[in-house]
Amino acid sequence: FSPNGDDHNDFFDVVVPEKFRPLITVETFKIYNRWGNLLYDNETPAAGWDGNLYNGDEAPAEVYTYVVKVAGVAEVFKGTVTLIK
Repeated sequence: FSPNGDDHNDFFDVVVPEKFRPLITVETFKIYNRWGNLLYDNETPAAGWDGNLYNGDEAPAEVYTYVVKVAGVAEVFKGTVTLIK
């Protein structure tokens, strides 16, 4: 994703078809760097990650790991996302 303020791919978010959004609650949405340091842990997980760190600084362009937990689903979804500038 490319958080550059152009309103295209500015947030990394859980993609759910609109008709299913009322049925799905994201409980956990965390972003880690390559060393396993937690960079983002949103209290309102549906908002998505804007590419900023806890202190408000922009995260550098690189590959990050995400962990997403959805209410009522036993599986935890994990993967990588590339932040580009």
